Amino acid sequence: MKSVLPFILTVMLLPMAAVAQERLPGGGVAEATGLRAWYAEPTKRYAHGILDDAIEAGSLIAERDGKTYRYDLPDDSVFEDITPRLVDANGDGQLEILTIKPYLTRGSTIALYGIQDDTLVPLAEATPIGAPNRWLNPAGVADYNGDGRPEIAVIRTPHIGGILILYHWDGHSPTIAELARKSGYSSHAIGSTELQIALTADWNGDGIMDLLLPRQNRTDIVPVYMVGNHFTEGDTYRMRREVTGRLEMMGNFLKVPLRGGLTKTITRPYNPAEKAQKQEKALLQSD
Repeated sequence: MKSVLPFILTVMLLPMAAVAQERLPGGGVAEATGLRAWYAEPTKRYAHGILDDAIEAGSLIAERDGKTYRYDLPDDSVFEDITPRLVDANGDGQLEILTIKPYLTRGSTIALYGIQDDTLVPLAEATPIGAPNRWLNPAGVADYNGDGRPEIAVIRTPHIGGILILYHWDGHSPTIAELARKSGYSSHAIGSTELQIALTADWNGDGIMDLLLPRQNRTDIVPVYMVGNHFTEGDTYRMRREVTGRLEMMGNFLKVPLRGGLTKTITRPYNPAEKAQKQEKALLQSD
């Protein structure tokens, strides 16, 4: 059994009608391979309001195999989020639930939850920021450094300094460990409910996932690569207007929504080595 954090836990099976009544206003439901998750128990005990209002969630709900599970946070924390993320955080093929969890006095952290022994339990979390009213936003989960294991990318304080932090969870420890950090990015505008102003893609064609992020001013987009134990940047793409919506890859083109309803299209750079790799892979598959 995986290590879990010693938090108060309440588990119950609820009819869907009851769950729907207490769902976080404006919150979404994450769904993947038989697992669903959403936030519930609206609360005003954390008056931060970075996501348009000061109503946060006090509970996490998960549904699997016809059963509904509930985890209630203690009064010292909330979920300052909209929709949980279903991710394979340690590469074992099992899904975890990734959340944004602020403590009332210590600020935000990322926290992982999962269903074990027919119970929804906390699995691990990172060190909180350390001050109240300080928020963070997950940017993606992928193998960013090419070591064959997934990492969790997060933008800490995206409105004030914007620090990109890469984390790793080994699947057993109650702590999500920091691997690297680099400042100068943003993935959210104060008051917005759009949390996906960041994208994971193999931008330079080397077979390793990269991050495409707005800079702190949210008018520039920059690819960020993990080289060894450090982040490095590619060419900056200037938008001239503020990035406002979800980044999307369509083939070799990046679509960037801008203020005023405009969209900027960026072409992914050509990498001759990528073409050779694809040809070699095709030959191997045909043998």
